[in-house]
Amino acid sequence: MSELQALDLSRTHVRGQRAINALDGVSLTVPPGAFVTVSGPSGSGKSTLLQLLGLLDTPTGGSVLLDGTDCASLSDDDRARIRRTLLGFVFQSFHLLAGLSAWENVALPRLLDGVPLRAVRPRARELLDEVGLADRADHTPHELSGGEQQRVAIARALVAEPRIVFADEPTGALDQTTSAGVIDLLLQVTVRRGRSLVLVTHDPAIAATAGATRLLLLDGRPVASPGVSA
Repeated sequence: MSELQALDLSRTHVRGQRAINALDGVSLTVPPGAFVTVSGPSGSGKSTLLQLLGLLDTPTGGSVLLDGTDCASLSDDDRARIRRTLLGFVFQSFHLLAGLSAWENVALPRLLDGVPLRAVRPRARELLDEVGLADRADHTPHELSGGEQQRVAIARALVAEPRIVFADEPTGALDQTTSAGVIDLLLQVTVRRGRSLVLVTHDPAIAATAGATRLLLLDGRPVASPGVSA
């Protein structure tokens, strides 16, 4: 398992003559098997933090360390390899390909990595069984409900056996009952199995989920929370 650290992390965007601080001085540690929720109002820097931690963007200040290695020192290829093999991502928009079945959507990341179909297909179907969709494996996204599509997206995030899963507003497009099921499923397939989960949410109830370490952001700055270095 992997430990993830953010040290005095900042991200500034330049818009013409203006510099906008999307994130300013955030530090936290995500130990192996941890559950961290990141909350705050719209525009507070939640998604920016997740993108930096997930190596989808680069900071303008501070650093992201994975198992003690400063990710800024890695090549683009190494960062891409880490994203594909050690990190998993779940977003509010499911990002499923309409022309593929559920199991094909789950298998796609491994197929793009050159893993043979005969090796990926059983694992994709196994993951769909794990998220309760064994009987929907051959259905395309338009034949699935929103909650089912998000379950497919969760299965896809797990196909490479990641050590850390990032979820950015994974329940934002779902009703309250479905949202509760998705959060429970995420916990079941991550933290309860030794993976870390970093969950961005605008919902205070989800942010305060039992067992979670909470980081609250306001205007890109951290507000001290129990268990989080800020």
